[in-house]
Amino acid sequence: MRGIERLRQRVGQAPALLLLLLAACSQPATVATLPAPTATSPPPTSAPTRTPTRPAPTATLVPLVTRTPLPTLTPVPTRVPAFARCMTWQPEGTEGPIWDIEIAPDGTVWVAAFHGVARLHPLRKEWVAVSVGEDEAGDQMRAISAGADGSVWLVTRLGEGVYRLEGDSWRHFTIESGLGSAWVNEVTQGPDGATWFATNGGITRWDEESGTWDRYTEEDWLYNNAVQRVLFTPDGRVWAAHREAMRWWVPPETDVGVGSFGTYGLALPLATGKAVVSADGRLWIGQAFYDPEDQTWHDTVYREIHLQAQAVDGYGGLWIARSDGAIYIPDPASSPPQDWLHLNKAGGLGGENVTAIALERDNAVWFGTDEGVTRCLLGGLRSTQ
Repeated sequence: MRGIERLRQRVGQAPALLLLLLAACSQPATVATLPAPTATSPPPTSAPTRTPTRPAPTATLVPLVTRTPLPTLTPVPTRVPAFARCMTWQPEGTEGPIWDIEIAPDGTVWVAAFHGVARLHPLRKEWVAVSVGEDEAGDQMRAISAGADGSVWLVTRLGEGVYRLEGDSWRHFTIESGLGSAWVNEVTQGPDGATWFATNGGITRWDEESGTWDRYTEEDWLYNNAVQRVLFTPDGRVWAAHREAMRWWVPPETDVGVGSFGTYGLALPLATGKAVVSADGRLWIGQAFYDPEDQTWHDTVYREIHLQAQAVDGYGGLWIARSDGAIYIPDPASSPPQDWLHLNKAGGLGGENVTAIALERDNAVWFGTDEGVTRCLLGGLRSTQ
């Protein structure tokens, strides 16, 4: 009986104990806070002075401005080709893949193949084999250049200099003639009428009128002595295309000094050796271009570094030659892939591997392939607006 009475007393005390527990939980907890640390400045120390070991170079690095919209070239809306009608030849006197195509000012189409050179007469429309001498090795050319003055140059691929057409014969230029190296990569006619040779031993400039030869190497303004091609932009810059970068040079106004120079594309994966200058004066390396008006590099929405050749038409459309055909991008800044034209062997090209491109006019394009030379007429051109 006493045990039961004690249990009743404990149960009766439970509500009171519960109320005391709730009251304790409702009281705010007291948190100890530490005083904020006082910021103290370290004692001043004298920074060591840096003495330059050499003067600052005059060269400058031109930054890449990415994803800049392509300015409008003409008020004409972008044209998109719907199809291409193509015809292929293995020109007379040539064998193997086509290395280069050049269209002279008179309309003559010149072709350099793995072996042999040929030209297509602009009126008779027939191929004629071209021979530069009795030695068959002399007919192995890697590049053709046609100047605005009507000159035609053939660049050998065996390190034997270059040939220039003079009447019905060819004049051979070698180191003894004035070239800095017999390994010539390309010949370009400058705005002043002089002839520039891009070689593996630097750049050689020949002024035929005065008979002077000038040579430029890495000791002057080149990045290195291996130069793939020489190009010119309307702002007065001379561009040397190296495999590693593009080097620009502005000649001095007088004979004193070396002028100014700079580098673009160093350590960037760009096809500098395939650089071209379009009709509006822009310098193109793949899809990136240098605008001489604002003297700035611009990039577009499309990137292709594995190109084998390129060309830009009068509307700003970009042709890219690749190992799987050729691609035409009407506007490199904004054309979606569904507006691109992709040509390959199934679409009319002589071969799948496209090695050269030349524009006869905006809608007539020549392609050098591993199986002959192809001429395509673009049809069904429609406006995107």
